[in-house]
Amino acid sequence: MAAQAFPHPTDPIGGDVGAVRRYVDLLVQAIEVMQKGRDQ
Repeated sequence: MAAQAFPHPTDPIGGDVGAVRRYVDLLVQAIEVMQKGRDQ
């Protein structure tokens, strides 16, 4: 039934894998900001 109602579902962040990739990118950015603040 769901397959008929939603034949091509779209997930804007790509599901679990997309979420992990996005969070990794945000983590890297946060670490870079923290390191820059520590080095000053």
